[in-house]
Amino acid sequence: MTDASLVDVRTFPRPRTNPAFNTDLLPDDLARKQTAYRHCPVLGGRRPGQRDIEPSLHGMWRVQSFHNYADYALAAAVLADLPQLSE
Repeated sequence: MTDASLVDVRTFPRPRTNPAFNTDLLPDDLARKQTAYRHCPVLGGRRPGQRDIEPSLHGMWRVQSFHNYADYALAAAVLADLPQLSE
């Protein structure tokens, strides 16, 4: 039984500078603290602009990378993974 969960959205969860956060070690360390670990890279990362979405839909974002991610978040792959977060 876990009290909490951590969803790792990093595309490459093996940082060279902080090996304690490597996906080979982190899940076991978190389990000792009753925290579940789930790797879900489809929810993170820098994303290119989406050509099939009208640019004005997320036009309020001043930072282009935020705008791109907001567009990406509407993709079927992202929406399909969201229900897993509540499990």
